[in-house]
Amino acid sequence: MGLAVLTLAGMIWLGRGVLVEMWPGISGFYKSVGAEPAKPGVGLKIAESSKRLQRIGGVETLVVRGFISNISELPKAVPNLRLQLYNEKKEVIQDSTANAPVGILDPNGSSEFEIRMELPQLNLAKGGYGVVWDE
Repeated sequence: MGLAVLTLAGMIWLGRGVLVEMWPGISGFYKSVGAEPAKPGVGLKIAESSKRLQRIGGVETLVVRGFISNISELPKAVPNLRLQLYNEKKEVIQDSTANAPVGILDPNGSSEFEIRMELPQLNLAKGGYGVVWDE
């Protein structure tokens, strides 16, 4: 009986990120005990290597490439990516998502990514752009 209780407690504790996704109402419980699930991308680092504007299939497209690295000592799940364009107030004016290049990265591992945005409004993007984790 004790083993069953310990197993259930372990699943509730270690699987809190999955549980919150499946059942958002449980997030209040985790907040009350001070065990909020980790934010997407914790322990991972995004490093851009290039950006270019090119025509793909006749459509002007912003293409950003780079690497995702696991800077932690544990394997990490890689969340999807989001490319965002910002106005001068750093508000998002346009965004695009891309699937994660891999599901899990081993410690000190890295993986190349590419994210695209069709018809980017670069003339309005006075605040630049950013590649962030898709929450």
